[in-house]
Amino acid sequence: MANSQNLKPWKPGQSGNVKGKPKGAKNLSTIIQDLLNDDSFSATIRQGYSIKEYNGAPIKALVHAQIILAINGDQRAFELLAKHGYGTKLDVTASASITPIPILNGLSKRTDKLS
Repeated sequence: MANSQNLKPWKPGQSGNVKGKPKGAKNLSTIIQDLLNDDSFSATIRQGYSIKEYNGAPIKALVHAQIILAINGDQRAFELLAKHGYGTKLDVTASASITPIPILNGLSKRTDKLS
């Protein structure tokens, strides 16, 4: 319960967290960035029925996966890559009705031709 003793402000130069954060302790975002950029990372990844070994920085695998999704027509993956790869979303279409189309499995089934 609040009373006059615990409502007094701190003395100048004194903190409420006396021990504070230990020197050299890393922020969570720094730890995540270090792990995402760790070139010595290796993992076994299952893709459908196939199993692949991956060695290298995980951030490269994550971006590679987003690229594959975008190539297969995933609009959100396309926008994410465009936004973060170039700083802003790109206007790559002649009209707003055109969206990314799958191109990995041979030719697209689209009937109109690009000029």
